[in-house]
Amino acid sequence: MKINFSQTPEIYESLIAGMKRWLYRVLIDCLIFNNNLYVPNQRFRNNDITDLKSVGSEFSLIDLRGSERSLASFKGRVVVLVVGRALANDPSHTILNNIVHELSAPGRQPLPVDVVFVTIDPENDSPQAVENYLTGIDSGYIGLRPRNVSEAKKFAKDFLIYLNKVQLEKSVSYCAEPIRTGLVFDKKGRLRLYLGRQNGVKNLRHDVLQLNLGY
Repeated sequence: MKINFSQTPEIYESLIAGMKRWLYRVLIDCLIFNNNLYVPNQRFRNNDITDLKSVGSEFSLIDLRGSERSLASFKGRVVVLVVGRALANDPSHTILNNIVHELSAPGRQPLPVDVVFVTIDPENDSPQAVENYLTGIDSGYIGLRPRNVSEAKKFAKDFLIYLNKVQLEKSVSYCAEPIRTGLVFDKKGRLRLYLGRQNGVKNLRHDVLQLNLGY
């Protein structure tokens, strides 16, 4: 077997990126499931992270019309926040489609909840691109964007989102590593739940109902 040494730096970069993603997942699990932070709660089927202080409690982004939006903008409504890129092959696409099925399936009463999609790549995801992306899934979904890459990185840092740097043909893109399926905030704007990677969306309707009851 011959090794192409000209590709060695790329191989090292790939290995390092893989190790970073693995370590990041371990960090997230430690933060969330540490006995001092994660409290099993029979009222919720997803992970109750109400007391997790290391995750951000507020953000300031812009909507697709250029108006500033924060968590305070959604006061009085339960918010499900999903992060990703406006691409059909992005993990967020599957997550958002699953949320439609879980919350708005035929025969089910609509719930008072706002599903918010935040693109982590404002340079490549224009307002029109995000609008088209969400319209193809559910026209009721709300799209938000950071103003620039620096703001995207701050948002990712505040909400413990690992950004995977991707070199495009003419630019650099940042993709949100699918560490989580989503975060859920209650009607007072407090971060309450972490949607698990396996059955998080499946249990979402139950938990949104509980939050709307004031739990």
